[in-house]
Amino acid sequence: MPKSFTVDGAKLTQARIEAGLSMEDVSAVIGGNKSSLSRWERGIVHPTEHGILSLAVLLKRTDFIRER
Repeated sequence: MPKSFTVDGAKLTQARIEAGLSMEDVSAVIGGNKSSLSRWERGIVHPTEHGILSLAVLLKRTDFIRER
């Protein structure tokens, strides 16, 4: 069975803040919106694997990614 990944919302928030990016900044770059990113950071919904990859590239780190 292939592995599936999601994000740890608290670590994603920390990575975004440490990168000096606002929710609007991240949303504009990855093509989403601020409310979607907010739900990812709060763990209400999970991003697609494409969204996870986009976040990793933008933030230049992967420590917020976890296996489902």
